[in-house]
Amino acid sequence: MWDGNEKQVPPLVAWLREVIDGAGIHKRHEWAAILGTSEEGVASWLAGRIVPNAERLRGIVVLLQERYESRAMSLVARWREISRMTPREALQGDMATSARTIGHYVLEAVWEDLRVAVQALPFEEQANFLGDFLRRTNAR
Repeated sequence: MWDGNEKQVPPLVAWLREVIDGAGIHKRHEWAAILGTSEEGVASWLAGRIVPNAERLRGIVVLLQERYESRAMSLVARWREISRMTPREALQGDMATSARTIGHYVLEAVWEDLRVAVQALPFEEQANFLGDFLRRTNAR
């Protein structure tokens, strides 16, 4: 993780600061309530002490894209840049994840939800779903 040197704020931390404190979309306590965390948790993200979990980070991105797109176009564009960075690049240090990029990290929760949903299907429907998915993916 980042060492706290304010002269070299990691891109992900700088982006979170802009979204939560700079954009004027919500106050910190409102972000905390929306994302299901505490104000102290949000403060820890902005200080670079911890990284929001994948679901909360995805929640921020989805909210910006779906509810505040016109007000947050530059934040969404910056997110797209950060999402392509490795965790080491985005955080200027190590992060406990096997994800190749920050974007992949955010999608970990979605993949888990998909896995659970597919496994709940009868075998034949699982086979059809996965076969269709692979055919479409490999056709690209």
